[in-house]
Amino acid sequence: MDLTERRGVDIVFDSVGGEVLEKSMKCLSSYGKLITYGHASGKPGQILSTNLHSTSRSVIGYSPGERQHDYPESLRESAETVMTLLSTEELDVKISEKLSLEEVNKGFQLMADRGNIGKILINLNDS
Repeated sequence: MDLTERRGVDIVFDSVGGEVLEKSMKCLSSYGKLITYGHASGKPGQILSTNLHSTSRSVIGYSPGERQHDYPESLRESAETVMTLLSTEELDVKISEKLSLEEVNKGFQLMADRGNIGKILINLNDS
């Protein structure tokens, strides 16, 4: 809040959930919006309704899977855009681990333990 001179931010995108979601609510300005689209922490966040109506804040849930189901054509368009951004190096993707196919179980364990920050790549050519 100090960075915004106690005003707060207009929007927060949260994929972590749990305590991060709860702390994110405290960072929102009046009329701010919190978009929640995952629970990487493994825990749901809890939001008091008084924290919504007293400051006219909104919480919006988003599911990429639901969007894909309802609007399958948008997935193709989004994938084409992402592939273009990747190929021109305009999009920087954080890679946590590069593993061989034989190490795939290590990758699953990292995800289960929430031990990765970024993508885990499995190289099928190293097999």
